[in-house]
Amino acid sequence: MSEYRVAGRWDVHQSNGYHALFEIGQHPPDGNDLVGSATLDDGTTGGGSGRVEGDKFSFRIEWPNGSVGIYEGTFGADGRISGETFDEAHPGSQATWFSGANFEK
Repeated sequence: MSEYRVAGRWDVHQSNGYHALFEIGQHPPDGNDLVGSATLDDGTTGGGSGRVEGDKFSFRIEWPNGSVGIYEGTFGADGRISGETFDEAHPGSQATWFSGANFEK
């Protein structure tokens, strides 16, 4: 059972200027497994999956151009997630990110 419920639609703001809208389902509803998608401002949508465990969040998105985005983060005291994102094939290309939503335990 996960401490945080992250299911729903919420924004991701990245330090490199990208903005994404995550739409995530949590299975079971209070579980650790995540499935969903992310849509960029230009309409590009990729499918993803991940986990939420303790205060850690991870999500992997497969974009249509073949790249794979990895989002790893930690829940802060305010309930927001913040962390780093990178391309799986080029882990040196990183950006920081934070959620536009606050999540409750």
